[in-house]
Amino acid sequence: MSLTAMAWLAAVAGLAVLTLSRPAYGFALYLLTFFANPTYWWWGDELPESIQWNLYSGWIFLIAGALHSLSSPKDEAPKSGSGWVNIFAIGMVVNATAVHLLLAPDYAVSFESYLLLVKFVLLYFMIVASARTPRDYRLLIWSIVLGATYVGFEITVNDRGHFATGRLEGAGVPGAKMANNLASLFVTAMPLAGSLFFVGTRWEKILAALSGPFILNVVLLCNSRAAFLGMAASACAFLIAVPGRARKQALYGLSLAGIVTFFLLGDPDILARFGTIFVSSEDQLDHSAASRLTYWTAGLNMIADHPLGAGGYGFKRAYASQYLAEVGVDVSARSVHNGFINDAAEWGLQGLALHLLFIGSGVWLMLRVSRYRNSIGDRYGAVTCAAMIGAMVAFLITCVFGDFLDAEWGYWIVALMVGYAKLYGPASAEVPVQAAFQGPPQVEVRTASPGSARPTLLSKAKSNG
Repeated sequence: MSLTAMAWLAAVAGLAVLTLSRPAYGFALYLLTFFANPTYWWWGDELPESIQWNLYSGWIFLIAGALHSLSSPKDEAPKSGSGWVNIFAIGMVVNATAVHLLLAPDYAVSFESYLLLVKFVLLYFMIVASARTPRDYRLLIWSIVLGATYVGFEITVNDRGHFATGRLEGAGVPGAKMANNLASLFVTAMPLAGSLFFVGTRWEKILAALSGPFILNVVLLCNSRAAFLGMAASACAFLIAVPGRARKQALYGLSLAGIVTFFLLGDPDILARFGTIFVSSEDQLDHSAASRLTYWTAGLNMIADHPLGAGGYGFKRAYASQYLAEVGVDVSARSVHNGFINDAAEWGLQGLALHLLFIGSGVWLMLRVSRYRNSIGDRYGAVTCAAMIGAMVAFLITCVFGDFLDAEWGYWIVALMVGYAKLYGPASAEVPVQAAFQGPPQVEVRTASPGSARPTLLSKAKSNG
C-alpha cells in the first residue's frame, strides 16, 4: 500500500475519533472523503472498492452530532433570524416528498434525486449544529478550503486528469465529475479562501495565500464560461457587500487576485470562450447542434405543462425526449443546462420558490449580520459576511448555465451563513468583538454574571499584561 493511501486512512481514523468529541470534525471527515475520495485518485486503487467512504463518513458525522446534542446542554442563544432559513429547508423536503409520491412518472428514477435533496437538507442542519464555537467555525471553513487545495495540488503539480476540447476532465469529485461541475464547486470555494486571507491570523493568511492559486488554477483549467462570469459577479458582490472602511483593503486584495489570475492565464482559448456563452462545446459537437437557449425553451415548455413538478430528474430522464423533440432536438435524455429551470421541472414552481427563499434568506441574514458587525467596529466580521455573499453569487451564476442548483456546495454556503449568524449575529447572547478568523479566542469580550468573582477572558489578559 502506498504512503498516500496509508496517510489517508490514518487521517480518516483520526478524524473519526475526533468527531466523537467535537462534531465539527465530522464535517472535516465528510469532506476528506469528498475531495479525496479513493475512487477518484490513483492511490485509491489499493483500497477496497466496495466501501462507500463518503456515505459512511456522513453517517459518522450524523451520529456524532446527534450524540453530542443529547449529551450537551440545550443552546438557549437566539438564532439571529435563522428560523426562516430552517423553515424553508424543511418546506423543500415536504414539497419534494409530495411531488415524488404524487407526480413522479417513475418512482425509481425520481427517488435518486429525491434522496439527494433530503440528504443535503439534513447535511445543512448538521453543519449548522456543529458550528458551536469560533474554533468549530474555523474548522468548517478550512475543511472546504483545504479539500479544494488538495484537488488543486493534484491537478497542478501531479498533472491529474486530462484535457478534452481544451477543458480539464477526469479529475473530479463526487457530484462534480465534469469540467462545468468542478468549476462551479471551485469558484464557490474561492471566496472562502479569500476571506481567510483578509481576516485570518498570520498563519491562516499564509496558508490561504498558498491555497488560493491552486483553487484558481482549477477554475481556469476547467475553462468554464459560467465560472468566469461567476468570478466576476462574485468580486462585484463582495465589493458591494463589504463595508466602506474595509472596502479599500478588499479592493487591494481583489487586485492581487487579478494579478495572479493574469499570470495563470496560459491558455489563449479561455478568453475566446466568452464569445460563445450560450452555446457549449458539447452542444456544438453533438448531433443536436442546439444552443442552451433551445434546451431552456424545452424546459420551460415542460414546466408550463407540469407546473407542480415531475419528481427527480423530471426533465433529464422523464420528459426530455418529448419536449426536446418539439424544438427539433432528437435525443432520449439530456439535461436542461439551467439549474433554476431544472429545479422547477423536478419539484415544481413552488419547489423552486422554496429553494430560492432558502438561499435568499441566508443572504439576507448575512447582510443583516454584516451591518451589525460593522456598526460595532468589527470590519473583519463584515468582510467574512461579504465573502459568504460572494460565494453564493458565484454559485448562482454557474447555476444559470448548468444544472447545479441542487449541488451540495450550495447547501454548505447557506449553512455557513447561518452558523456565522448564530455565533456573531446581533441576537447572540455573547457577541465577540473579533470575527471568527481574527486572533485567538482570548480576545473575545465576555461579560461576567452579576456578583460573580470569576474574571472574564479579557480581564485575565489584562491582568497577565
